[in-house]
Amino acid sequence: MKLTEQKKSEKNISPKFKRNSKGGIIIPDTIRTFDEMLDYEYGERGTKPREDFHKKAYLFLIAELIKEEREKQKLTQQQLADKTGMSKSYISRIENCKINIQVATLLLIGQKGFGKNLLIEWSK
Repeated sequence: MKLTEQKKSEKNISPKFKRNSKGGIIIPDTIRTFDEMLDYEYGERGTKPREDFHKKAYLFLIAELIKEEREKQKLTQQQLADKTGMSKSYISRIENCKINIQVATLLLIGQKGFGKNLLIEWSK
């Protein structure tokens, strides 16, 4: 990893986590599960920081699904924008998690952009 890349990635590490002499992250011994790590980093479920984390995580997931399908279909952002009647900059903002996409927009991208239907189901 280049020094500039390392500095960028270090910005994403919480100050709660310490680094060892090799630059690795030291996780407290009390943390055994991913949920416990999220509790440590963002607070317990239901707290504002934890809910904000989950919102950002879901936005990232949706953005990646859209980008992955667009690339799979060998479409540029402009081509997807043309198919859906949206602007290229809007597609870019969706893929870069800069906006909170509405379900209607997601349906439109799926149907007109990719020729697919969106399946949503509830799970625990």
